[in-house]
Amino acid sequence: AHGTDHPRGAPGAPAGVNGVFGCPDCAMTFASAKDKLAHLLESICPEGSAAEPDFSAGRSGAASSLGGDGFAPKHGVRLLRRRLDLQMVLPLLLANPVTALDLEGQLDPFLPAAGLQPVAGDGDEAATVGEGVKAAEEAGSRVFGVDLVQVYVPSVDLVLLIYTPDITVAAVARILGPWLTSAAHAKVLCDCRADSEALNAAFGLRLVGVVDIQIAHAALSGQLDPATTAAAAAGAPIAQLPFFFPTGLARLASVWCGIDDSMLTNLKKEFGAAFSAGARPFRALPLSAAAASYAASDAWHIWAVYSALWPAVMSGALEGAVRRLSDTRSAEFRDAAGGNGREAWEERLSVARAERAANSRPERKLEAEAGRSVAREPDVPKRKRGTQEAVQAGPISREGEAEAGVQPAKRPRLVSGPQCECCGMAFSGAAQLVEHQSGKRHKAAAAVVGLDPPPPLRIECRQAELREPQLRAALQAFGNLSRVDISTQEGGSGGSGGKATPWRATVQFSHGSGAAKALGARAVYVLGDDGAKKRVYVETAGGQ
Repeated sequence: AHGTDHPRGAPGAPAGVNGVFGCPDCAMTFASAKDKLAHLLESICPEGSAAEPDFSAGRSGAASSLGGDGFAPKHGVRLLRRRLDLQMVLPLLLANPVTALDLEGQLDPFLPAAGLQPVAGDGDEAATVGEGVKAAEEAGSRVFGVDLVQVYVPSVDLVLLIYTPDITVAAVARILGPWLTSAAHAKVLCDCRADSEALNAAFGLRLVGVVDIQIAHAALSGQLDPATTAAAAAGAPIAQLPFFFPTGLARLASVWCGIDDSMLTNLKKEFGAAFSAGARPFRALPLSAAAASYAASDAWHIWAVYSALWPAVMSGALEGAVRRLSDTRSAEFRDAAGGNGREAWEERLSVARAERAANSRPERKLEAEAGRSVAREPDVPKRKRGTQEAVQAGPISREGEAEAGVQPAKRPRLVSGPQCECCGMAFSGAAQLVEHQSGKRHKAAAAVVGLDPPPPLRIECRQAELREPQLRAALQAFGNLSRVDISTQEGGSGGSGGKATPWRATVQFSHGSGAAKALGARAVYVLGDDGAKKRVYVETAGGQ
């Protein structure tokens, strides 16, 4: 199973080496993947002395080679900008069965392509992508083009930023083709449609071996119709997938990894404004620290989410379904009849925005207060257009139909006051924190936070039967689970005193910090078979 192929200590790995996560470029170590990611995003490297990256020596050689043409102002990042760099790195890519992949650039193939054919020239004397883009933009045209290909390589714990403007189209296609088109090498993406389309339009490469973490989460959480997942697992024809899922990369990182990075949010806003103005911030060298952070962050976060959710995919026997659904997803824009997959997406997006704006008018709010049903679009995750995450819109029904409107879930209230480190919760003031720390939930959490492994936890649900994939999806937000056991005892009726018997499960967290957060949470919910949230109750298996 390829979910276990990443090294311990990689940014998204469930555990570091002996519980410690190390930076590939300095001696600093961290207690969690989340802390390591924060360090990588905030780091700034001085220019080193090596002439070019050296990938022949394995992890230590790659990690020690900073500077020259391989310099990128960020720990854990290398910039590759020559054909020789690609030729040297190909064996490394082929040696890793799983990597994370992302693109940056103007990724709309319906824009002019600067007069370049996808595989024109012999790879040595042909015009580079950058030369064609520069000529077109000097003439006042916005043009299609891939500026960066970002790859997180777990065996060396680095993000490679492949700068394509200085490399011929044919050279990129010839060197990276054996990896990108290999079904034996899994490429992990988030909403793979735009990247798959762009790789085909720019380099004539059909992306194969896709694992889309948005699809994986949808299959685990019930956002995707279970019948569709079952059909994919059985090799049967797959119905049209929903055009939108209400989970972009930022939300997936929050749900699965507990990552909510304000620095990254500010970067998204800054670069989003640049993209909207038609700028190409990843074509300008030297690459700034902010640009390196933005480009590398998606690859880091994709890998972190993959590492957290893939054990649940494997436990639910969903690997085959997710792989097949992901490859189907990757073809939606690329292979749409008449080439209108993206156009249909854009049309749906415009409609969703208009409806959302209409539903936010004061008179519609009054209608809702009067008890009349007002359907509104859920918050829109993102979609690529020169940036990894652009806007993604609903609506999406509990049956997985993109056309049916639903009432969106309320946004959680963000509290920025004092925090309980044990339970992972924030409070509006010191008094509220003290009150929490005197309560039963905190005391139960404090009793297990320092235990590795912690005692098992008992889960009870009084509303519906518990399913392992949904339960894992809900609890992985607190920490990695090493075991989930669903009780065979039938729930729902026959309890003493006429009360319903709850459905039960026992779970084992890998670390006490995860168990503590689950015990300390105000409320925990899982998705039922009907797509509705069901509350579950968490306590130590001894009932303490």
